[in-house]
Amino acid sequence: MLRFLTTADTEILATAAAVGRLPRGFPAVRCANPATASDPRVLVDELLDGARVVVCRILGGRRGWPEGFDLLRQECARRDIALLALGGEAEPDAELTALSLAPAGAVAQAGEYLRHGDVDNVEQLLRFLADTFLLQGHGFEPPHVVPDFGIYRRDPASPGRPTVGLCFYRSHFLTGNTEFVDAFCQALHEAGAGVFAVWSYTLRRDSAGRVPALELMAGQVDALVVTMLATGGSTPADDWDASALAALDVPVIQAVCATGSRAAWEASASGLTPLDAATQVAIPEFDGRLLGGVISFKERDGAGSPVGGRGGGGGGGHPSLPLRGRPRAVGPRGPPGGPPRPAPPPPGGPAAGRGAPDELPHQARPRRDGGGSGYPGQCAGAARCAGRGRHAGGPPVRDRR
Repeated sequence: MLRFLTTADTEILATAAAVGRLPRGFPAVRCANPATASDPRVLVDELLDGARVVVCRILGGRRGWPEGFDLLRQECARRDIALLALGGEAEPDAELTALSLAPAGAVAQAGEYLRHGDVDNVEQLLRFLADTFLLQGHGFEPPHVVPDFGIYRRDPASPGRPTVGLCFYRSHFLTGNTEFVDAFCQALHEAGAGVFAVWSYTLRRDSAGRVPALELMAGQVDALVVTMLATGGSTPADDWDASALAALDVPVIQAVCATGSRAAWEASASGLTPLDAATQVAIPEFDGRLLGGVISFKERDGAGSPVGGRGGGGGGGHPSLPLRGRPRAVGPRGPPGGPPRPAPPPPGGPAAGRGAPDELPHQARPRRDGGGSGYPGQCAGAARCAGRGRHAGGPPVRDRR
């Protein structure tokens, strides 16, 4: 009866873990990611079968899935299904709130649960929906605040050893989808570098003009690897401002978390998808970041559900609603002043990430020689880059392998 449509696979992982905590007899819960559907009409028809309440959260707002969203809203209105529409950013999406088929207060509360979307908050969201719209009476707690950033790993400083920083999304931390982070940190360690890893909701400036996750690293790292999207351009009206990265005065390397599988990447002549090449390569270059390659891939199980890393839930275990087919179902259960930027990538993306050293779930990329779980090229490169000191000039990261 409850449906959750989201462009963030990490939210599907969190839901899979949350529904395992729900009591027997709780309304059925199903999830789907519209990005994986080739035909929006088929997805909407399958998703709405038996639905009473739909939460739809789209990165980029309505323009991120315009035809599909309009069809979803039309069908929800026709079938008298409550629709709570949310954007993927921290701030409420006024357009989607107005297009929702539910009270604005309920839409806002659902957004707060997902804004702090760990497994506990997702569980309470499901309880809130069941009680508010289906009058179930299971009880629910209000959203609890989850910090926007935090330290994941910090090795003690060691004389003569460079320290490499790593920034990754909070959603991976909250859903336990950190296998690729652990593997990358270990590979950095094996390459001779100390690690300072931080998770964060965003690297864009807050209302006070600060980027707290980067402030943590100021003066503490010799190079920074980033798996997050661009720092500048938080709103269309803004001038591009990546000064928070530049203030670190260290080389900044963009590591790609591909949204496709490793098999698809290896079989493709172009490597990355056009979306990945745009959002994780071309746009971050405006921050002055250097391309480091692909460090992880998004894998799915035989039912099409996302496969998480360490302890991220996964689904299929709850007796009431196992995972099944489409839609994916979940049963209740260089910085300015730094090194030179690389030459533009060839057509089709940074081949696109091929032959180069990297909101939901990624698997660590194995070494091509079959050994270990590390990232010998990019980790050694980051360690070498860090070891050269803080922007000593020269051409440190142009040869990134």
